[in-house]
Amino acid sequence: MSREILLVTGVSASGKDYLLNRAKDHEPRLGAEVPIVSMGSTILLKLAQLGGESLDRDKMKHAVSNDVMRGVVCEIVSDLVAAYPAAVLNGHITYRQQGELVSNPDVDAEINPVAYAVVVADPSDIAEWRASSDANRRREQETVDEIAYHQDFTIQTAERMAVLLGARCQIIENNLGNTDASSLILATMVTDICPK
Repeated sequence: MSREILLVTGVSASGKDYLLNRAKDHEPRLGAEVPIVSMGSTILLKLAQLGGESLDRDKMKHAVSNDVMRGVVCEIVSDLVAAYPAAVLNGHITYRQQGELVSNPDVDAEINPVAYAVVVADPSDIAEWRASSDANRRREQETVDEIAYHQDFTIQTAERMAVLLGARCQIIENNLGNTDASSLILATMVTDICPK
């Protein structure tokens, strides 16, 4: 079964959601014929359906085993493949777990995307965006230097997984001066996985 999945990733507050929303202006099928799936929210819904304890996005990565996570992701991907010719998954391929940066290559292999879009931004901007918009989040705190390191780790992980899975990897820079160009790149990647 073909899996035409674009995995959009990047550190928290790098602008993934923002650029995906802007990309809809360039690719009207995005969000409708090509759904955008927030992996964090969708995983939480699946875990709740399984009768697990009530978790939030920030607690989930500490409380759920890799095997359970892989099974939940497998179910999400299977549902998408059955329902849509292509989909965009918005999530984190690296994250902080008890102070350490980790990735889960088994989950990436289960998703098996045809392309990675890694949204990056200036670490100082990311820190500022987090401070101004994260009143409800309880993520582990990162300094600007830690954000920079986390972002580099995410890029390297995406590039390695892309090679391993035979996928394309595109780094998309998000800053106030290039929002339209960056969202167009993202829209073009969607068009590539689901041609008109």
